[in-house]
Amino acid sequence: MKNLYHSYQCSLDFFQACAISHPHLVKLETLGKTWEGRELIALTISDNLAEADQRPALLYTGSMHAREWVGHELAIGFLQHILDNVDYDPTIQYALQRATLYMIPCMNPDGLEFSRNHFSFWRKNKRVNEDGSFGVDLNRNFPHGFRKVEDYTSNVYSGPEPLSEPETRILKAFIDSHTNITLYLDYHSQGNVFFPAHNFLHEDSWETTDLNNLCANMAYEIHKVSNRSYGIHQGKPPAKLVGGSAREYCYSRGILSAVVEVGSRNISDYLDDMQEHLREQFPALLRAMQTAPNYAPSNPLYERIRDFQIAQVSAAAVSLTWDYATSEGTYFEVYRAFKDKQHCNDNTLIGRTHTTSYVDNTVRSATDYYYNVRAVDRATKLRSPFPPRIQLQTLLSDHEFQRTYFCLKNTTGYVAEHSDKNRTHFGVNSLFTGIDETKGICYSVITFALDTLPSNAIITAVKLSIYPMDRVSTTIERYGQWNVGIACMPEEVDNLYDYASVRDLEILTYVGRPVDAEHLTQGIWIDWYLSEYECKVLSSQIRAGQLLLRMEGPTDLRIGRRSQMMQWDIGYGQFGSGIQYRPKMEITYTLEPQQVRIYPENIFTSAPTGTAEYFENRLLCGYRTGEQALLGYFELNLSSLPNYAHTVITHAWLELTVQEVNASENVRLHIELIQPPADGIPTDATDRRQFTELERIDYDLSARALSAEETCLLKFATFSLLHLNEARKRREKVYFWIRPTTSRPLKQENLVEWHTKDKSKAPQLVIQYLQKRRQPVPKVTNLRVVEENGQLKLLWDNPLHDDFRGVRIIRNVFREPRSPHDGDKLYGGADNYTFDTFGSKDVAKYYAVFTYDDVPNYSDATVIYYQPAVGGKESLTIRQG
Repeated sequence: MKNLYHSYQCSLDFFQACAISHPHLVKLETLGKTWEGRELIALTISDNLAEADQRPALLYTGSMHAREWVGHELAIGFLQHILDNVDYDPTIQYALQRATLYMIPCMNPDGLEFSRNHFSFWRKNKRVNEDGSFGVDLNRNFPHGFRKVEDYTSNVYSGPEPLSEPETRILKAFIDSHTNITLYLDYHSQGNVFFPAHNFLHEDSWETTDLNNLCANMAYEIHKVSNRSYGIHQGKPPAKLVGGSAREYCYSRGILSAVVEVGSRNISDYLDDMQEHLREQFPALLRAMQTAPNYAPSNPLYERIRDFQIAQVSAAAVSLTWDYATSEGTYFEVYRAFKDKQHCNDNTLIGRTHTTSYVDNTVRSATDYYYNVRAVDRATKLRSPFPPRIQLQTLLSDHEFQRTYFCLKNTTGYVAEHSDKNRTHFGVNSLFTGIDETKGICYSVITFALDTLPSNAIITAVKLSIYPMDRVSTTIERYGQWNVGIACMPEEVDNLYDYASVRDLEILTYVGRPVDAEHLTQGIWIDWYLSEYECKVLSSQIRAGQLLLRMEGPTDLRIGRRSQMMQWDIGYGQFGSGIQYRPKMEITYTLEPQQVRIYPENIFTSAPTGTAEYFENRLLCGYRTGEQALLGYFELNLSSLPNYAHTVITHAWLELTVQEVNASENVRLHIELIQPPADGIPTDATDRRQFTELERIDYDLSARALSAEETCLLKFATFSLLHLNEARKRREKVYFWIRPTTSRPLKQENLVEWHTKDKSKAPQLVIQYLQKRRQPVPKVTNLRVVEENGQLKLLWDNPLHDDFRGVRIIRNVFREPRSPHDGDKLYGGADNYTFDTFGSKDVAKYYAVFTYDDVPNYSDATVIYYQPAVGGKESLTIRQG
C-alpha cells in the first residue's frame, strides 16, 4: 500500500518536470529548508504567471502532519489533473483566468519521510527537543492562539515558542508577502469534514456564513463525484478550540480559511480509497479557485450586504429585505435550503432580483428554511460576500399544531458491551454508537417525554434530529449503517443502563432512512423523517407518556480495523455543545375537527337584468325560453360559530340537493361567493352588475348531467376559506349565487331547481373547525442582562395569562431576531431567567425573548441589545418588539 504513495523526492522531481514542460502555467520556487535540511517548495499555477501575484489567490498546503499523506498526494494529483485537461476543460480554464493557485504540497517533508520509512503514525516535524525527544506539532506553532504545552512527547507539543520551527516561519513569511491570498485550504486526514476557521469564541463571526458556504459548495462537488457527504464543523464547544494553527493565523489576516480532513484513515488503501479521495477533491478545489476573486479587496462588490432581515413570515410565504448600494449593473441572488450548511449554487438558487427585497411564496407550513443572499456584478460575474444567513420556520397552517421535544437527560446515553459503568454514560457523555475494540458494541438510548401531546393527536409529520459531533473513529469507508428504532419501554428504568437489556429491546419499527457511513456529516444535523406508518407507531406510545428510541450502528469489524464508532451530541455535560444540540423531535399534528351545518336565512331566484321574474324561497338556475337567465341567491349567517379568537375553520363545503332537472343542452352552472351592494341583496329583481364576484366554489356543474335527488358537494378553496374566516371576524353574512352560462344559443328552456323546503335536503354550508388560539399571548416585560459568576444572565417578567406556556430565548450577534429560530437558542421553558453559558462578554449581541402558547403561536420578540462593558459598565438597549 505504501509503495503507491510518492516520496518527497519523487514529488520534487515531478514538480520540477511540470515547471519545465509547462513554463507558461507552473512556477516552482524554494522557500527555505526544514529542520533536516530538505527544501520546502511552493508552486505558482496561473494562466498568466507575470500577473499571478496581482490576482486573487487560493493558498493550498498539504501534509502539515507527517502521517496525513493525503495532502501531499492531492497536490501531485491536482496539478497533474490541471495539466492533462487545461487545453479543453472550460472549468479549469475559467478557474485559472480568475485566480492564482499557490501550493505548498508538503509542509512537513522531514516528518513525511519519517512516517514513510519508519513510524507510519508519526505526526510532528523532526525538531530535536531539549529532553532528547523529537518533534513539534507544526499546526500548534503559529502565533494566533498559541498555547504552551509542557510535555515534549505530546503529539500536540506546540514548541518552545510561537514560530520556533523553520517550516512555520517559512509559511508565515509566504503568507505575509502574498497579500493577494483570499482563501486558504489546509489538507489533513481524517474525518471527511471541513473545519472552518474560528475566532476563539463560541459565537458566529461575520465570516461564518462565507466559510460555511465555501465549504458547502466544495462538499457539493465532492458528493457529485463519490456520493460521499462531508461535514462542516466550526469549533467544538465547550472543549478548547484549536489554537496556534496556520488556519487561524491566515484568518486573523482576513483570509477565509479552512482545514479539509479527507478520508477515514490517516493513510488509506491507495487503490481502494485514496484514488477516489483524490478525484473527488479536484472539482472542489476548482470551485474554491473560482470563489477566490469574490473576497479580493479589488472586487467592486467587496462590501457585504447589510441588514439582511425577515420582513414577514406566514404559513405560505416568506418576505426578506436587505440594504445595498444598487446600480444598473448589480443584481441579487437568493438561495434557500432546508438544512443549515448547505450549498449555495444553482440547485438552491430560487430567484434573482434587482430590488433589495424578495418574497418566497413557494414554501410549506411548519418547515425550516435557511436563506442566503449576495450581490452579483452583471459584467464581471463577481459576487459579494454573504451576510449572515437567515434561519426561520414558517408558521403552522390552520389545521396544524406542533410540539418540539428534547431528550430526557437522565435516560439518554449509551451502553457499551465491555463496560461495567454504563449508568455513568447517561446525561453527561456523548452518544457512542457502533463498535470498537475497547468498548465493543455500543447502542445509544434516547428518551422523550410526550406528556404534553394530546392523547387524541393525529400525527401528520415527525422529524427526529441528532447532532453528529465527531466521526474520526468511523474508520471504514462505506461500511455500516446507523438506524434509529422505536422500542418498547422496559418495565424497569434500570434496564436502560444494562447492555444486554438494551440489546434485546423489542423494536416496534425503525424510523426514516438508515444513515450510511459515507453520509455521517460531522457538524451538520442528521434528520430522520417518519413515514405515515411510523407516525402511527409513535402515536401508540402517547398514552405511555414516554418514547424510547434505540440507535444502533455496525456490530462487527472488518479484519485489521479497530473502530467503526460514531459520536453524537446530547448537549449536556462537559462534552456537550450546549442544550441547543440535544437530540430533538419535532411533531406536527392535528385534531379531529368539530362540525357545524348552517342553513340559509334568505333564498330567492331572480333574473339579473331587471325583469319582473322573482321566486321567493325557491332556488333555480338556468335559462327560460329566449335565453333569459335565472340566478339563484342564498345568504348565510355565521353567528352560530364559536368564538373567532379561539377557533379556526379548516374545511368548508356547500351541499345542494337537486329537486328537479329540466335541461337537455350544454348549460353550465357556477356556484360563486359574492359581495352584494352595501345595503344588501334587494328583494326584487336586481342588476347583476351591482354584485362583486369574489370566488367560484369548486368546479362548475353540467345541468344536463344532474339528476333529481342528487346531492352536489362543492368544496371551498383556500381563498374562499380566508373570506369565510374574515366574514366571521367581522360578523358579516356570506352570500352566494348560482349563475348559468352557455356557449351557444338555446332552443328551449333549461332549468335546474334545488330543494329548499325539506331541511335535510336544503342548501347548507358545512364547516369543520378546530379549537385553536389565533393570536399569541402577550410579550415578556422588564428584560435585562446582568453578570453573575462570570456569565451573562438574562432575566424577565413573564405575562400573567392562562394560555402562557413558556418563552424561547434566541441570541443573534448580527441582527434583532424576528423569528424564534433565527439565531442560537439559549433556553425554552416557563422560567424567568437563563444563562448564556457559552456567550462571550466581549461580543455585542441581541437577545430576543418570544412567548408562546400551546399551539404554539409565538409573540413578537422583546429584544435587548448587549454591548461589552465600556468603563466598567455594560451598555444595554431594550426594544419591546
